[in-house]
Amino acid sequence: MEILQTVLPIIVDILLIVFLVICIILGIKSIKVIDKFSALADDAKQKLDSLNGIFNIVTLVSTKTTAIAEKTYDFFDGLIEKLFKGKKKKRVRDEEDELNDILDEEEDL
Repeated sequence: MEILQTVLPIIVDILLIVFLVICIILGIKSIKVIDKFSALADDAKQKLDSLNGIFNIVTLVSTKTTAIAEKTYDFFDGLIEKLFKGKKKKRVRDEEDELNDILDEEEDL
């Protein structure tokens, strides 16, 4: 029993020292992994920043192309509208007259 009382604290102390050493080693390894991850994230950010300029150029070209297409469409739309303006008004008036005739007939019933 006396042997157990003297040996047990020594065994516990040795196990605590081993546990402390293992925790220190794991802490050092985790710091190295975090540093590698940080370097990888910085590299990815640097590459994305270099592509950002290309995306800005693509956006600018797309915006200008859309503006030109809209102006072209508006020009041709206005041109076609001017050509067919008289016929369109006449057609709208004819349709309105037909609707009025139909409504008048329904009122008579």
